Amino acid sequence: RPAENIDLTYQRDGEVFSSRILTESRSEQNIFQEQESRGKIGVSLFYVLPVIAVVDPQSPAATAGLQTGDVITKVGEQKVEAWHEVRQAFARWPQGMSLPLSVKRGEQELQLALEPGEYPEGIPQELFSSADLPAGYTGLVSQDVIVDKVEEGTPAAEAGLLAGDRLLGLSMRDEDGNFTEKKIGVWGTDLASFQGADARNAFTLTVQRGREIFSASLKLLAKEETDDFNNVSTRYVFGAFNDRALVKPYQYERDVGAGEALLASCKQVGADMTLIGKGIYKMFEGTVPLDSMGGPIMLFVIAEKSARRGIDHFLRMLAIISVNLGLLNLLPIPVLDGGHLLMFAIEAIRRRPPSMRIREITNMIGMVILLLLMVLVFSNDIMRFIIG
Repeated sequence: RPAENIDLTYQRDGEVFSSRILTESRSEQNIFQEQESRGKIGVSLFYVLPVIAVVDPQSPAATAGLQTGDVITKVGEQKVEAWHEVRQAFARWPQGMSLPLSVKRGEQELQLALEPGEYPEGIPQELFSSADLPAGYTGLVSQDVIVDKVEEGTPAAEAGLLAGDRLLGLSMRDEDGNFTEKKIGVWGTDLASFQGADARNAFTLTVQRGREIFSASLKLLAKEETDDFNNVSTRYVFGAFNDRALVKPYQYERDVGAGEALLASCKQVGADMTLIGKGIYKMFEGTVPLDSMGGPIMLFVIAEKSARRGIDHFLRMLAIISVNLGLLNLLPIPVLDGGHLLMFAIEAIRRRPPSMRIREITNMIGMVILLLLMVLVFSNDIMRFIIG
């Protein structure tokens, strides 16, 4: 939740620390295509690889012989595997001393020395995407924030972005005049403002090209797309991409007992039931359209798509479908189990069962509802996968 204090306990080098963090508010699009305010604390399950870019051709990094695409493997004698480890090692390096670096360039292992210099005018300091020494400027930049590709005819191309440009900052102004500004330290995290943003919003990017800093104004392009299940949705296109292979997920594995596994599975089923329940409620509310429902053909397509991604995805989807069907079966519709439970509840309250006539009428109503539902999902399947 946004603007909420979070008590965070963490471990560093065997020592345990505690901090209270105030979450930052961020607008995100949820699974129901709605904008909602979420709280952000800035802890990620992903890390940026220590792959560098040299944007400034006059920087100490360029003078030392470093090139875009080099991978830093050691800072001094300290091994590094992530970009934040490079920054931490640089921050601890004694002032006035040249910095020896071990880098990998293709199959080559190189040993280079870096001498910091003065910051050029206009280039911002203290960005997460920069790795500078306490003594000064190095020109080393994380390749994660470098434009790798620009599609023709997109807002990014029309704004003049080129491959090799470095993104420094992003500001957004909506139709109500609300202004949001942030620095770009990690591409996937700090450019999240584009996700689900209204195409009417005005964006301004701060860009570095060489030693030149300039602003690029743009508006996103609204584009209708069809997903694997032939559902049509609106996507807002930016048009510039980085190298996504530069970000990797942390992996942590441990053996768990049967009791802990059962507890975790119960929590997951509860979360799935809550999400499915919200979806059913939003259908009755009219927020989620009825044409998003599917029947047997959609189930076959879901099974086929998930099986292509691996057995773990297939079993996960199988579990979600089972929970979905179980929850639907508990709806208070006559002829379903939920309808029978409703009748039992009425009988418990009245101390006698409803009359035979009432049960006949409710069963007829239940059958009509189920037949209408079957017609709806079959027609959706036919329109989506056969005709459409």
